[in-house]
Amino acid sequence: MSEQSVKITPTGKRNATSQGHEVLLIGAARANGLPFEARAEMAPEGWEVISDVGGGPEFGSFSFAFRGLHGRLELETGTKGRLAFITHPWSGMAQVEVDGRSIEIDLYSAETSVVILDLANGESAKASAGVLKRIALRPPRSDQPSIRRKATTKARENELVITALGEQSPQSVSAEVILLHVEPFGLGVAADLTVYQGPEWQRAADIVVDGKGWTGGLKGLKGELRMDCSSSGVVTLLRHEWSGVVEISYGGTSLTVDLYAPRPAVLTLRLDELDMLAFDPPADLVEPLEAPMIASQGQDGPRRGFYQRLTKSFDRDKPVGLYVPRWHGVAASTRALFDQTLPIPPGVSDHPDDITEEDIREYADMLVDSGCRHFVISGGDLFNLRIIDRVLERAPETRFDQLWHSNFLQMGEPHDWNLLRHWLVALRDGTVTRIGVVKEGLTDWFSQFGIDSVFIPNVIEFDTSKVKASKVSDTVGIWLSGSSSYRKLPHAALMALKMVPNVALMGAGLDPKSMQMINDLKLPFRQISADPLPQSQMFNRMRKTGLTLYVTVSECSPMVPLESFALGVPCLVGPSSHIFRSHDLLREALVVKNPHSPAEIAEKMAWALGHQEELFEAYLSYYEDERKMAVDGVARLIA
Repeated sequence: MSEQSVKITPTGKRNATSQGHEVLLIGAARANGLPFEARAEMAPEGWEVISDVGGGPEFGSFSFAFRGLHGRLELETGTKGRLAFITHPWSGMAQVEVDGRSIEIDLYSAETSVVILDLANGESAKASAGVLKRIALRPPRSDQPSIRRKATTKARENELVITALGEQSPQSVSAEVILLHVEPFGLGVAADLTVYQGPEWQRAADIVVDGKGWTGGLKGLKGELRMDCSSSGVVTLLRHEWSGVVEISYGGTSLTVDLYAPRPAVLTLRLDELDMLAFDPPADLVEPLEAPMIASQGQDGPRRGFYQRLTKSFDRDKPVGLYVPRWHGVAASTRALFDQTLPIPPGVSDHPDDITEEDIREYADMLVDSGCRHFVISGGDLFNLRIIDRVLERAPETRFDQLWHSNFLQMGEPHDWNLLRHWLVALRDGTVTRIGVVKEGLTDWFSQFGIDSVFIPNVIEFDTSKVKASKVSDTVGIWLSGSSSYRKLPHAALMALKMVPNVALMGAGLDPKSMQMINDLKLPFRQISADPLPQSQMFNRMRKTGLTLYVTVSECSPMVPLESFALGVPCLVGPSSHIFRSHDLLREALVVKNPHSPAEIAEKMAWALGHQEELFEAYLSYYEDERKMAVDGVARLIA
């Protein structure tokens, strides 16, 4: 072994608590602190390159990492550098050989986090964000753009500076930078880039990428382009074989991006997220670590191993909640209500409509082989009924219950009504024993069919001793998932915002009409987006507001108000659910009786922004009552 090399070997061992023995390496640095340039081809047999790996609450997620189960990974980092590992419930032990010494490190931890191993002294400690930022592995150049921070380019406030640096990677044919599109204010309105034509930036040919045409773009080989933008601005650049290196500067942050790609692709950057792209981790990552690289099939494939790790520690005498990760609200509800849960299918990007018969067999066999004999289907996707049939063929003593997340108004939607019809048959036939509902009053409806049902309110667990009420008085938030085109429209709330002076908006998941209203009404805003945000990013932004506006016309047991209060931010709601009804102050202050009335929303908004501490203290007692109701409801469902 070279004196300048370090070898990392998964030992195949784990402690008595760990659910697996994998080793996840997410960064390496030389003694001088410079990051080691990792490449996918470095992975030996027994190791693989994976993406989208969570690093825990302090560190967010990483787009590139090595995962090893056996075999030796050799990196020429020097003998006095540092290694960064993910520690989590599925981690095992690793042996690190360096400078004639052998260091064994147990990477298990109950909560996902990051540790740094100092190769000079063999000591390991929890990472700090500053250290980790300097040693994080960069994505392979062929898959994702290389992004790094540079000294900030001098710019006026609210000025965007795009600089073609005249540099290129060895793979690239040219150093050109092609700017396809800019939305200066993030409202879907594109800037006319032709006004910036000149010696340094010239009009680019019309381009089609993935079936979408781009016209009116600019091409630059070297030189600056400056324009006024808000923090919600959006920049779109072309990546292809002739692309060079560009610098994007805005709001005190300056990044360099290598745009080379082996095939044409589009890179879209939102100016309010440049810090995150510069490896500044988000404040929170509350979503659980899902399985990386789980698409392959087969008995010994990664997906099978993922489920084996999850079910190994299950109590066979307790029920298991099954949920679809793609449906974020249902997933969050399930994880909060049940001690043991399984995601089927396993990934957030997996759609239940893509599940095959082979998948059904594999999932059903996994449930049977887990040894558990009581499952609660949380949600209504019909593939679950096919899983139930196969499980009962192999293990007829297995019990299934269901938790239904829809409500009265949604019964008028063909999709939801079709789902419910099939579950009513399953309840009638006895393949499903009992149904729980998160909509108050729906139990009375089910009783007309002779069906045993129970009401279970959603809850969000949080440490009430550590969360403090927001002190923000000049910003409100609207956070939507884009799941409804009529039940959760924020138009009345936007009109109300115009009636409350000196209050700005943050938000995401806003429909095109809402984005146009913000522009037409000239509403002040800080960060807004037409696209829904990942949960971790939404929570990070939600903390920067003083009030959440979730005034909708149809809800079951809404999660957004619970998530908002769990961060210390009160929330206005509509009158269509049970939430806050049992508490006098919360009901009068936060429940909008007429959700279509901007005047009523504005009145309650103005009052709530000055009384956050009072509202939060009231919520703490309400929370304990709801939590007890949820625990009792789950016990009744599975009894």
